[in-house]
Amino acid sequence: QIKHLFRINLPNSEHIQEMVVAIAQNIGDIHWLTFGIGVIGIIIIKYGKKIHKSFPAPLVAVIVGIALVSGFDLTEQGVKIVGEVPSGLPTLSSPSFDMEIWNTLLPIALTISLVGFAESFAVAKTIQSKHKNYKLDANQELIGLGMANFGAAFFRGYPVTGGFSRTAVNNDAGAKTGLASIFSAILIVLTLLFFTGLFYNLPSAILAAVVLVAVSGLIDYKEPIHLWHKDKSDFAMLIATFVITLTLGIETGIIAGMVLSLIVVIYRASRPHMARLGRVPGTNIFRNVNRFKDLEERDELLMVRIDGPIYFANIEFIKGKLDKWIASKKDKVNMIVFNMESVTNIDSTGAHALNEWILAWRKSGIDVCMSSIKGPVRDVLNRWGILECVGADHVFLDDNSAVSAYDKDIDLELLDKYSPYATQTN
Repeated sequence: QIKHLFRINLPNSEHIQEMVVAIAQNIGDIHWLTFGIGVIGIIIIKYGKKIHKSFPAPLVAVIVGIALVSGFDLTEQGVKIVGEVPSGLPTLSSPSFDMEIWNTLLPIALTISLVGFAESFAVAKTIQSKHKNYKLDANQELIGLGMANFGAAFFRGYPVTGGFSRTAVNNDAGAKTGLASIFSAILIVLTLLFFTGLFYNLPSAILAAVVLVAVSGLIDYKEPIHLWHKDKSDFAMLIATFVITLTLGIETGIIAGMVLSLIVVIYRASRPHMARLGRVPGTNIFRNVNRFKDLEERDELLMVRIDGPIYFANIEFIKGKLDKWIASKKDKVNMIVFNMESVTNIDSTGAHALNEWILAWRKSGIDVCMSSIKGPVRDVLNRWGILECVGADHVFLDDNSAVSAYDKDIDLELLDKYSPYATQTN
């Protein structure tokens, strides 16, 4: 909107580096009268609401702008105005059903649809964050955009999206529900039919003021600071998306944001949290040894909890961690207890790997048992024969039962060894 506020020549670009260079080259050509009208509009819109919450500040700014241009004939002094607004309604037409045209346009149409939806949903989320009583439904947003574009197809309309500036202006004007858009549409129809002449002398700087004030209200400085203190990875994604949007355009920025989010999700899923468990003294409760002090941990037992799915992307990480913990006990481990309460899913690769680990450990003299298995995960383990491999007598409801069974087996072994009926050797 700077070109309308300053009345200078700027390229139609959404790349900030190009805009900054162009502004620097043309800054000496500012039309001060236009700029002054724009500043008056900003002041009216920005502070008009302080008079009364129902004060129609944007409308007043429009009226003041038109009055100034008409009263002082400012067009003769170089103030740019909207000029003649075409009147009348668009005529009804039938879209083309030529399959050759459809084949040509379909890839582009799909791209426009996806990017348009992403842009619309992004601004909707921003507005929702400012009104906690709003409930945003992505499916309804998609249906709404689809119906709007379907209707536009019969009136030679442009592709319809929820624009940032238009949404911001609507929100800034006090819109609460979708009924505001219906009233806006009615007023636009009436204006196109009867009142287009009234807007002939509307300064473009006033329209720029309306958009600038409205969009400035969507800028959230607190969220990046909050993310910096709470979640550095989300902060890095926000800054990266922000910079990409400014330098490469909004479509590229939105797609980059989605791709970055997906990469982070995959990265986090490929490195699930794993905990080595120890007993809380005097209880049957087991906790993470890295988070709680003075837990009882035995060299011959390795108790492990995996917090996440076991699948193709993380099996190497899980195995590496297990090998490291086994080595840290100096090969004294006799039993590995898998606490499965936080495992949400196991895919085919994870099942094959788990089966191979169990066979390899048992071959090396390390037994394996499992505890706290969820129903859906138990179904997967059954399908792949993992539970059969582990053995029904090695599956327990909780960690304490697993440890108790292990201790009982040790006692039975000692009893057999020192029984008077045991085989004696010299």
